[in-house]
Amino acid sequence: MTLDALRVLIDRGETMAVEFKGEERGPLNDRDLVEAVVCLANQSGTEPARLLVGVEDDGRITGARPRHGGTTDTTRVAALIANRTRPSINVKVELSMPEGQPVLSIEVPPQRQPVATSDGVFLRRALGGDGRPACIPMDGFAVQSLQAGRGLLDPSAQIVAEARWEHLDPLEFERFRRSVRERRGRAGVRRARDGDTAPHWAQCSVPPTNRRSSAVSATAISIRTASTCTASGRLGSPGRAAACSGSHGTCTNPARTSGRSAR
Repeated sequence: MTLDALRVLIDRGETMAVEFKGEERGPLNDRDLVEAVVCLANQSGTEPARLLVGVEDDGRITGARPRHGGTTDTTRVAALIANRTRPSINVKVELSMPEGQPVLSIEVPPQRQPVATSDGVFLRRALGGDGRPACIPMDGFAVQSLQAGRGLLDPSAQIVAEARWEHLDPLEFERFRRSVRERRGRAGVRRARDGDTAPHWAQCSVPPTNRRSSAVSATAISIRTASTCTASGRLGSPGRAAACSGSHGTCTNPARTSGRSAR
């Protein structure tokens, strides 16, 4: 990041994707640094967030204190964050000198999974009681909401331990059945439109163990798609409805013979 871009970012103040951490009163310890990164990683935006160490909440640049003796090693800062976040976050760390004061800039890429510290602390970016952006703890419900918002959790698949059969709505069952029937109908129309070239005669197969049988018959099935059938009357790969009979598995292709046996 250039000095001009950094200056513009500071002038805009803190936002949901930008956090200031001043060290005028004291150094920022590693735990607070990692928690600030986790907070920004769990923000709702899709753009990278940024943590600026050495900038006070009011936008004054007071400078970041050295973290490794008399200097700050940006590589070690990035390694610290990667080692103490779950899942591990790869951040971009830069040290700039606006107005002659060192500012540690940490770019936090957007994350798909909820992120916690290695100690199991979840934080997220939200508006505080004063209406300003702040980092607040996340409970289990907030973590699930974040997962659902990012398409990682299906609320309808959650187990409801208190649910009973009488709580279910019979009307919803009927709606589901109707939806399945309509989808099957649309699928048949699409196949016809695209040109269903499957043969009208399906190949029947008899399991090896039944080849000696002189009379093998199967109940004909009236299902739209089937190209092979076995002596048990079950369907194989997609094709046409067929009925199997005879010791060699000869085939017929009745239109609607559900419940009848082919001889």
